[in-house]
Amino acid sequence: MTLHPLVPLITVQLAIGWVWYLLRRSGRAQPLGTRAVNAILIGTGLVLLAVWAARLLSGTLPPV
Repeated sequence: MTLHPLVPLITVQLAIGWVWYLLRRSGRAQPLGTRAVNAILIGTGLVLLAVWAARLLSGTLPPV
């Protein structure tokens, strides 16, 4: 079984998000601004689209 190429990125984002959540609950961190959250989401989406396009152009998309 082969994992999606972005599994490491998403795993790191989940780990950072979990730590951030715990810090926020304990009052040791400030909330992220809307701009930062949007930048993270848009960046992740653009990387996802780039990986998809690269796999489509190279013919390495898995069968449906």
